[in-house]
Amino acid sequence: MRDRHIGWSPAGGPVWFDYDTGGLNALPGEFACFLLYQRLHGAWLTPHHNRAAFRDHPSALSAPCHPEPLVHMQHTGSSLTIDYSHTPSSARRHVLHRYLHEIVQPIARQLGIDDVMDWLPPYLVMRLLAVYHLADLEPRDTALSLALLAQALDPSTALPDFLALTPSRTEIN
Repeated sequence: MRDRHIGWSPAGGPVWFDYDTGGLNALPGEFACFLLYQRLHGAWLTPHHNRAAFRDHPSALSAPCHPEPLVHMQHTGSSLTIDYSHTPSSARRHVLHRYLHEIVQPIARQLGIDDVMDWLPPYLVMRLLAVYHLADLEPRDTALSLALLAQALDPSTALPDFLALTPSRTEIN
C-alpha cells in the first residue's frame, strides 16, 4: 500500500508524516492519491502494468489481491458506452472504508466541508489522468479509467459508489 502523509487523532486533529518527501499536495490531493491508489492503481493498474514495482513482494501479485476488471465497450457514431465491473479486494475496500470514515470525513467536517465529493473531483481527475498515460494502457484499462473519470465528474456520484464500497454495476454513456 502507498504510504499516507497524514493521519488523524480524535484528540489532536491532523497528524503530518513524511515531511521530507510529502511535497506540497493540497489536503484533498493527499486524499485523492490514497483513495485512487486503493480503488484503481494499486488494486489493478500498477500490479498489471508495472509488476516490477512489487519485485520485493511477489506474493502481493496474487490473483485474489487484484481482481481483473470486466469491461464492455460499445462505440456507435459519437456515442461511447462503457459498462464495467471492477471491485477492489475486500482488504482494499476495508481500508477505503476506514480511511474515508476515520480520516477523510472527520478532517473535512473540521474544515467545514459538508460533501467530500464536492471537494475531491479535481484531484481525482488529476490522479486518473496523470499517473498512467491512457494511450499506453490496454483498451480495457483505458476504458475503465475513462469510466471512473466520467463518474468523478458526475455531480450525482456518491463517493462510496465511486470507491466501490456499495454494490453496483455502472454504465456510463
